[in-house]
Amino acid sequence: MSDLNNPKSKSVTISPTFSGVRLSEALARLGVIVDSPCGGRGACGKCRVKLISGGLADLSGGTVTAGDTPITLPACRYVCTDAGAVIESLPQSEAVFVRKKDTSCADMAGIAVDIGTTTLAVAAVDRNSGIIAEITADNPQKMFGADVISRISAAVDGKTDIMHRLVCDVVDHAIVRLCRDLGVSAPITGVAAGNPAITALFCGVSPASLARVPFAPPFTESRTVRMEKSGAVIRTAPIASAFIGGDLVCGALKYRLPDVDRPTLFVDLGTNGEMAVTDGRGGLLVASAAAGPALEGAGISCGVGGIPGAICSVVGLEGGRPIFRTVGGKPPIGICGGGLADLISILLDSGIITPDGELIGGRYIIDGERDIYITADDVHAYMLAKGAICAAVVCLVNGAGLRLGDIKRAVIAGGLGSHVNRFSAARTGLLPERIARVADFVGNSSLEGAAVCVSDFDFFRKAENFAKKSVTLTLAGSSLFESEFIRCMNFPEYDPDMGE
Repeated sequence: MSDLNNPKSKSVTISPTFSGVRLSEALARLGVIVDSPCGGRGACGKCRVKLISGGLADLSGGTVTAGDTPITLPACRYVCTDAGAVIESLPQSEAVFVRKKDTSCADMAGIAVDIGTTTLAVAAVDRNSGIIAEITADNPQKMFGADVISRISAAVDGKTDIMHRLVCDVVDHAIVRLCRDLGVSAPITGVAAGNPAITALFCGVSPASLARVPFAPPFTESRTVRMEKSGAVIRTAPIASAFIGGDLVCGALKYRLPDVDRPTLFVDLGTNGEMAVTDGRGGLLVASAAAGPALEGAGISCGVGGIPGAICSVVGLEGGRPIFRTVGGKPPIGICGGGLADLISILLDSGIITPDGELIGGRYIIDGERDIYITADDVHAYMLAKGAICAAVVCLVNGAGLRLGDIKRAVIAGGLGSHVNRFSAARTGLLPERIARVADFVGNSSLEGAAVCVSDFDFFRKAENFAKKSVTLTLAGSSLFESEFIRCMNFPEYDPDMGE
C-alpha cells in the first residue's frame, strides 16, 4: 500500500506478470487506489488513469497501445497484457492528520478505529477516552464500489482477501504514524467499529451471507485482528444484526440512548444509514436503510468526502453563483454531503431546482475555475438517498409505537452529521421536519464510542448487552417503507418558519 503521506499522482509500472488482471486491481496491488463508485461497471468515469507507454486490452476484446500523447482511460474497463504498461494515476485523496491534544505518550490508552464504508478514521485515545490525535483517509475498498452492496458482491466474486488487506494496510499505516508522532513503542491495543459487512472484511471474513436470505451476519461477537507492521491488536465492537453494526452500537451508547427517560432517536448518517429509537421506558428498536454513497460525496459528479477542501456549507447565491465555505478553509476540490444538502436547499428556493427535482439546464456550475458542478443525476441520487433515510426514520418511529411529534431529542451522527444543518435537512426532506427541529448534529459517534471502549471495559460490556437487547425492524419488503420511500423521495413543501 502506498504511504499515507504520498497522495499525489504518480507513475506506476505494470509488469507482464499482471497479464489478465484488471488494471484497477493491478494498481491496487501496487498501492494505487482509484475511485470506482459504480463498482467497475464503467458508469461513473472516476477511475480514469493515463496510459503512458505499453498496451492494454479492453473488456470487449480490443487493444490500446500508447503513443506520443498519454491516453486517458477508465482503469475498470481495461486488462493488463504481456506488453506491460506504465500508468500515471490522477491525484489521490490525501490522508488527513489532526493533533487534538498536547498529551504525553504516557496518557495513551490505545487506538480507536471507525471502519467506514467511505472513510476510515484512526485515533489515538487517552485514558479518559479523549482523542489525542486522529488520521482520516479514504477506504481503499472503494475501488470495488462506493456502497456496501458492491463490496458484498465483490466478496462473492472472491475479492475478500484483497479487500481485507487494503483496509488493514491503511489502518496499520495510520497506527504507525500516530505512534511515531506520540513517541509510543509499547504494544498497542484498540477497538474498531463499523457496519457488519465492512467489519467482516476488516477481519478477513466474507460477508457473502448478507447477500442471500436469511441475510445473516457472518458473526456478531467481537473478534481480534493483528496489524502486520505496527503489531497492534484491534478487537471489533459487537454487531447487533445483519445490517446493524458496531458503529451504531458504539454511537448510540456514547449518547446514552438506553438510559434516557424520554423518546429519543439516534441516526448515523452514512452510506448505510443505521438508526435506533427508544421509547424512554427501556425499549430499543433499530433499523438500517441502504442510502447509498451520495450523502458522503461518492457517486456525485464532483463529490468528495468531508476532507480539507470539500465544500461543506453553502450559505446563499450571489449573481447566481453559490457562496460557500470549505473544510479547513482550503481551496475547493469538490462537494461533500453537507454542502450538497445546502446547495440543493438553496437551489430549490431559487427555482433552479423544481419541486419535482428537475435541475434547470441539467447542470449547475459551483466553481467554474475549478470545474466543480452538480448534474441532474446528482440531484436524483440525493433524492434517492434522502428518501431512504427519511422513510426509515418514519417507519422506525412508527414501529416503536410512537409518532414523530413524540420524539423529544434526535441525535444525528456520522460524517454528514458534522456538516449538514438543521434547515437544509428539513428543507430537502433528508429528515422529517419534526425530527430536524429537535435534532443535535454531532460528529463521528462511531469513533467516539470506540474511543470509550478502549479505556472503559465496562462500556464494552454494555455494547455487547446493547447488541443483544436491541430489536431489529426489517424494512426490506415492508409495504410501509415502500410507500414512505416514494413519498419521501419528493422535496417537501417549504416552511418559512422553520428557521435555523
